[in-house]
Amino acid sequence: MTNPLEAIFCDDIRREDNGKLLIIGAYGGNIIVNKLPVQLRLSIWIRATDLPESPSPGLIKISVNAEQVHQIDISDRAQDDTGLTQFLLIGVPIDLEAPSRITVELKIDDDKTERRAEIEVTPAAGER
Repeated sequence: MTNPLEAIFCDDIRREDNGKLLIIGAYGGNIIVNKLPVQLRLSIWIRATDLPESPSPGLIKISVNAEQVHQIDISDRAQDDTGLTQFLLIGVPIDLEAPSRITVELKIDDDKTERRAEIEVTPAAGER
């Protein structure tokens, strides 16, 4: 069973005084960089529904070209009344040497549901 999570890849996420999230520099279909190699400081807003309740162990894994570069423990999480769980990852450093695919995966122990989102990173036309 596949249940893709919702993710917005962006430059920054801030919370306003009234609790609203402000997403800055949201990326569409892919991320275009001036040149490679590059170090991105990527922020990611993740929304997932119907996750098994805490304290089931869980992780968010961030990979570049299928090689894991970050892992975040999400065992302590909470859902709202609609079954929605949100995660804000802010300023995650990601080093890229070549055009790449960044993958965010949410894994909960004993849950076989696949939850992932991906974005491609490419250099601007004519750059390497």
